[in-house]
Amino acid sequence: MNFIAIIPARAGSKKKKKKNLFKIKGKYLFDFTLKAAKKCKEISKIIVTTNIKEIIKKNTDRVVYLRRPNYLCKDDSSTESVIMHTLNSLKNFFYKKKKKIILLKHTSPIRTQDDIRGAISLFKRNNYDSLFSAYKENFFLWHKKKKKIIPNN
Repeated sequence: MNFIAIIPARAGSKKKKKKNLFKIKGKYLFDFTLKAAKKCKEISKIIVTTNIKEIIKKNTDRVVYLRRPNYLCKDDSSTESVIMHTLNSLKNFFYKKKKKIILLKHTSPIRTQDDIRGAISLFKRNNYDSLFSAYKENFFLWHKKKKKIIPNN
């Protein structure tokens, strides 16, 4: 099986300004996800779809940077539309062989290559057609808006 990682990252976060350019230990938030994906030998290609100039580097054999159009960089742009844009933009590459897509949101900096490998192993072992990882929230989140405290959940 060929596993392709798609990492979507866009500028213009509404809640946290320049969230995607935050640095942790001198690295962009994005760098942690890219590093974990690069260390995962099961991933044959990594596609970064972005409009953030600061994270775009030269394409390599394994990592491709795809400039995302502005209409896919809005708050209401869906992840699915970004994936479809990626697939359509690199149509020839995707249709040569069957490939499995791994979506890696870059806002999970503590995800490691072992986490990715574990998910791939589970996917293959159980012959799944899709796999989704998440965690259950057992606490309340709040935010402040004009001197009022409002629940998020």
